[in-house]
Amino acid sequence: MYVRRKIQATPFPCVARNEDKLAWNPSPKGPFDLRSAYLLASEPLPDSTFQGKWIWKLDTLPRIQTFIWKCMHKSIGALWDCHVLKRIWHRLGISFQDTDFYSANLQDWITSNCRDKRIRNSGQVPWSQTFMFAIWTIWKGRNQLVFENKELKLSLALDINHRALEFFYCVGFARKIGVASSFTAELWALRDGLLLCRQRNAQAVAVEVDARAIVDAFNHHTNSNTIVSTIMDDCRLLVNQIPQVSFRHIYREANRSVDWLANFGLKLDFEFESFPGPPVDLIAVWKADSHGLYCNRQCTEPVFVV
Repeated sequence: MYVRRKIQATPFPCVARNEDKLAWNPSPKGPFDLRSAYLLASEPLPDSTFQGKWIWKLDTLPRIQTFIWKCMHKSIGALWDCHVLKRIWHRLGISFQDTDFYSANLQDWITSNCRDKRIRNSGQVPWSQTFMFAIWTIWKGRNQLVFENKELKLSLALDINHRALEFFYCVGFARKIGVASSFTAELWALRDGLLLCRQRNAQAVAVEVDARAIVDAFNHHTNSNTIVSTIMDDCRLLVNQIPQVSFRHIYREANRSVDWLANFGLKLDFEFESFPGPPVDLIAVWKADSHGLYCNRQCTEPVFVV
């Protein structure tokens, strides 16, 4: 739209019949100058019709972000407008009678669904996550139908749910440690988590722990503790094997899923258990954590009794 308006405003002769001339448009008089060339190269062209910065803030895969950006520019379509796709969307939780879903224009349809945090169809993942994986997977399936003559199957809905859950919840675990300090227990959990990340070939890991001493130990390598040095050495070796790892302190009240799993580990009949999906009793807590909900401490300031 912006380019069309620029072309529309380009002056052309109505009476005179002169030869064409080269002109540098960013310059007010036409001759080329380095200052305007630098400004042109460093500043994006204005576009008042497309507001898409929110796309790059979506919590999803980069390739899906790029795909959504293309959809918002109307370079991709055919994501919900045939009977087979409607049956797939139905299996994902969309009613056949949902006129708002099936009649919206492409940009409004993508924007509203990418921001919808509700849980549909008794699922475990916010609808925005399921929707983003759905449009990406459906588009790939339609390409395979056109170029490879592969049938678009209804089982695609199951694959979409699996991919969304795997992205939103990779794996959980619990361990029965025995008698140990909270610092040692945190290190056990950290090592187990890093081992699972290595097994799954994770390329970027954000570690959030409620023990500030562990964050300091890994952010400042001068800290040492000979009592737990064996676990510390394991953790440091595993961290070095993952391309991107960051450590951040987080209060237990904002990460109650981990606290739940730690308490669950005390009841295990064996030493270690991993969960490819969240245990039933964890789901409510896990959803609250994923939505940024937390419980306030009963006492916001430390109290000393003498």
